[in-house]
Amino acid sequence: MAKISVQLYSCKDATKEDFIGTLRKIAEIGYQGVEFAGYGDIPADVMKKTLDELGLEASGAHIGMDELKNNLDYHIAYNKAVGNKYLICPWAMTQTAEQTAQLKADLEEVCARAAEQGMVVGFHNHAVEFNKFDGEYAFDTILSGDDRLIYELDCFWSEYAGVDTVEYLRKIGSRGPLVHLKDMCIMPDGQKESTIFGEGILDNKAIIDAAKEYCNPEWFVIEWEAFDMDCIEAVRQSYDNYMKLA
Repeated sequence: MAKISVQLYSCKDATKEDFIGTLRKIAEIGYQGVEFAGYGDIPADVMKKTLDELGLEASGAHIGMDELKNNLDYHIAYNKAVGNKYLICPWAMTQTAEQTAQLKADLEEVCARAAEQGMVVGFHNHAVEFNKFDGEYAFDTILSGDDRLIYELDCFWSEYAGVDTVEYLRKIGSRGPLVHLKDMCIMPDGQKESTIFGEGILDNKAIIDAAKEYCNPEWFVIEWEAFDMDCIEAVRQSYDNYMKLA
């Protein structure tokens, strides 16, 4: 059964002020895990002790491509220590076929190195990864070379790009153990923006049901990037709305 986590970038203003206090509030809301977007300069042993005390798990870590290439051993050691196996590149340049090919090669190299230590590497999309080169989505090209690489599908960005998210979840299947749930609203100027999960226009029930059917995900990860209200309240409301659909 899928567990529920929150991407800590959603709470970046709070973690900047009090990282451990923010973790405590997230646990009190009911989240089972957190996905890192940096470690707040907290040593791994302290982080692990804190997570254990709060009943939280580390569901994943977003780590930039440069860090994955140049400091992989550090990130593997840190994440092993806190009990996380998923190292996810959250973004990279994929606007051209050449950039996409380079990212594919870089991720394959990182994946091979990480797999030797039992770690799993993946990629988190934005809209640009649904551009096509030679008839194939860049997202698929990036992850096509090594089936140990995983998809972390961000459902906001797939919908933003006009992709049928339910069908895409069917396509990626078991290679999608982490699914980002981020809702969408349409602003007065027509722009598509992030909003509290469950308060937007996406068919989140259909997305959750499809992910469960086709991907059997280990984690659903709530993300909120509107930054137009208190972040803890936003992820609290998002959690409550998720629980009504799950």
